[in-house]
Amino acid sequence: MLKVFKKVSVVVIILVSVYLIQSCQVIDEPTVQPIYRYGNFARTNNKYTDKDDWTKAVRNEFGDGWRVAAWNDLKAFYNSGGNLTELLDALNIKKLNTVWLTRNGQKYWSGSRCYLAERHVGNPPYTFLVHDQLGNYLLSLGSWYDLELPILIYKK
Repeated sequence: MLKVFKKVSVVVIILVSVYLIQSCQVIDEPTVQPIYRYGNFARTNNKYTDKDDWTKAVRNEFGDGWRVAAWNDLKAFYNSGGNLTELLDALNIKKLNTVWLTRNGQKYWSGSRCYLAERHVGNPPYTFLVHDQLGNYLLSLGSWYDLELPILIYKK
């Protein structure tokens, strides 16, 4: 009787193990979702420096479904009638808040100065070098270095 019980126990353990293995899924992608999101735009939950690999940071934080947003993405959104104020509010980008992004596929404007977008709601500070702007300086494209900022990201 004890031998039969042991054999049945082994069979049950094997069946349960097979079931558990078959029901498990391997997840290659991070399951973290952006805290702040609006349409195809979002921003990273973490902050990064200009020296960090932004593409790798975005992939590590959210997987392959996202990429670093480009100024051109924002211009296309705005020029197609997108509400820039709603976008910035949803992404929790308040006045004088800044995010990293690229322009024309480039991270750097010149030297070590990386592209960034800053919400100004009118005239930017006189020290801010404006490369472009949207919404009568609601959002300005600039560049700087040695900052730790979230990255603006775009759903692929």
